[in-house]
Amino acid sequence: LAETTIKPGEEKEVELVLTKKVNNKAGATVVDTAQVEKTSNLQNTEESNTENNTAKTTLKIKTQKVSPLVFVIITIVAIAIIGAGAYIIKKKYFDREKI
Repeated sequence: LAETTIKPGEEKEVELVLTKKVNNKAGATVVDTAQVEKTSNLQNTEESNTENNTAKTTLKIKTQKVSPLVFVIITIVAIAIIGAGAYIIKKKYFDREKI
């Protein structure tokens, strides 16, 4: 905003990127503090809001989303393993000829 003219009553937004290492918590609250260092205008009036401005930001940890295809594959493999096990047990114990 150094080279930007802001008209009276006009607002400007600035996007800030925050990098923070988060411990083993589900999230964290960070307090950002900003201060207006220097202001100037044609009327030479002083800025009334030069004190520290703070904003609380809550960081939430998003876990990686697993594709539904993975669940389908796991289900098919599990059914195949159970089916193969049942087939082996049937052949080994139940298909014997009676003596």
